[in-house]
Amino acid sequence: MKELVRIISININGIKNVCHGAIKINTIKEIESEEFKDNSSILGIYGQNGSGKSAVIDATHILKYLIKWEKLPDDIDSLINFGSKDAMLEYSFYVKSDEFEGIIDYKFEIVKSEENGYVVDYEKLSIKKLNEGKWSRKSTLFEIRNGEITYSKIKNMLSKETRMFLRVWYDNKAGKSLIFAKKLNDKVKDEILEKGEWEFPFVVDVLKKFAINNLKIIGNGEASIFKRDIPGRCIIRQSNFDEFKRAVEQLGNVIESIIPSMKIDISIKDEKLLDNGEKRMIIEFMSVKEGYSIPLIYESKGIKRIVPIIHYFIKLYNNESMCLMVDDLDLGINEYLFGELVKIFDTSAKGQLIFTANNFRALEMMSYKNFAFTTTNPDNKYIRLHGVGEDNPRDFYYSSILLGGQEEELYDETRNYRIERAFRMYRNNK
Repeated sequence: MKELVRIISININGIKNVCHGAIKINTIKEIESEEFKDNSSILGIYGQNGSGKSAVIDATHILKYLIKWEKLPDDIDSLINFGSKDAMLEYSFYVKSDEFEGIIDYKFEIVKSEENGYVVDYEKLSIKKLNEGKWSRKSTLFEIRNGEITYSKIKNMLSKETRMFLRVWYDNKAGKSLIFAKKLNDKVKDEILEKGEWEFPFVVDVLKKFAINNLKIIGNGEASIFKRDIPGRCIIRQSNFDEFKRAVEQLGNVIESIIPSMKIDISIKDEKLLDNGEKRMIIEFMSVKEGYSIPLIYESKGIKRIVPIIHYFIKLYNNESMCLMVDDLDLGINEYLFGELVKIFDTSAKGQLIFTANNFRALEMMSYKNFAFTTTNPDNKYIRLHGVGEDNPRDFYYSSILLGGQEEELYDETRNYRIERAFRMYRNNK
């Protein structure tokens, strides 16, 4: 059985304008229900411009860097909370496999270092098992700070050589995770497996497979087939052409169902013979409407936004372990279509979708339980609406902005007369 992995909570401290923000996507009670394992998990994040919606996406980018054992991006300092030198993040995952069912927590701290820029100063893995309907107590699997193992159980299992190797590794691999470092992992794995400790290696492998294969994060405006040296083109092996063409045809069927007047095709622009004798083909994506073809890069922004994402929509719909995170999911998408898509994912998809948006159409298509909202309080940045009852969540959100009644203010008030005065002042100064 392949593992089912879902993000069930996100805790952010010190990212952008979020001093503290916690989002619980699924409760323990929901996890215990059979519907949780069979149904999709959808979360939409709404709020004022610049209020912290994208911070959730940015924080998960950092998570993926660390689990894949990649160096933190060079612009990481632009993501750390203004005026702060560190950030603490914690993610909880529900995991079900033949060997394990329960919750995995991964907590880590990023700290400013004068010598090495930002370093991963602290990491901790914990688990809580579910056996025959009963939950175990939460237990630590691995904990490390400044290159030193602080969890005594594991520390006592490891040789002095491995502990020294870990310290040197920390000093030389600034900006990377230690828990997910392959060489370190192999050394630790061999020593603790001999003593019957299988859970730490298992958890590391599960999260790595999830981050590499099933966690896809799409930032504002990012689209996979356009992130190439030659926009709108890709290079494939000639031996893979038939398989690639079939995949594009399947993708085209989905695109045509979403955009009825449009089809997708490919055009072979060039062929290259490598020194080793292998042939490569340069493929350009084409948009076909009413029998006429144009390169996809000349399509509208909305088309160029949605077409590349459809591949991940397909995976989201069919793969229960797929987690798709999209910033500004509604960008360039017709309002009606946007509502229909989120409704389909909510009722029929198998995977997990976490998105930010400014179009409120989704609030009319799903339960209010599918949404989190940003607040004006940097120390309590995300809340769920309470007291919605039978009201339309969209209308209730508007009334909560205007009349209050939630645990935090949802909107930093803007006044029309101030906006008009600012416009007038600019006109008068010209």
